[in-house]
Amino acid sequence: MAVELRETGVELERLVTVDSLFGVLNQRAPFERLDLEVLRSLRYRHHLTELTIDLDHFNRLDDDPLHWTGDLVLIEAEEH
Repeated sequence: MAVELRETGVELERLVTVDSLFGVLNQRAPFERLDLEVLRSLRYRHHLTELTIDLDHFNRLDDDPLHWTGDLVLIEAEEH
């Protein structure tokens, strides 16, 4: 029973952080990870640096009706 419950929890976590169509992290995942890292930096009194990448003119790509073009660009950017 405990093993099944743990496996269900792992699957639920995957469902809320991974895009089901492309299998990449969704927009919620980075914010959750940042929250964890902020708490860790406070606990250990370490500095924290955040890097944000801006894809120029991405909104043009993401404006197609199905958002496929934008999704494909994000997958390619994540792989590099």
